[in-house]
Amino acid sequence: IRMGRSAIEAMGVSKENAVLMASEFEILDRASMVEMAELYDVDIPTVENEPYMTKLKEQMSEWEEQLKGRMQAHHSDSRSSDV
Repeated sequence: IRMGRSAIEAMGVSKENAVLMASEFEILDRASMVEMAELYDVDIPTVENEPYMTKLKEQMSEWEEQLKGRMQAHHSDSRSSDV
């Protein structure tokens, strides 16, 4: 997660926003670990584990929308506190 945050900063995002994005991602990631672990099968290569890959793709779409919404909410909150 720290490496991702550093990459986000390297793309020109402020440290504050990069930390916030990493934190929000970590919350979603931790929440999904148990569900994903239940689908993981050590005997099947991950990319061949259809239930796992299907859920992963679903989560990626959901997370993108959730992270956008959370970042917009934080951005709106910071604007209203500046007033």
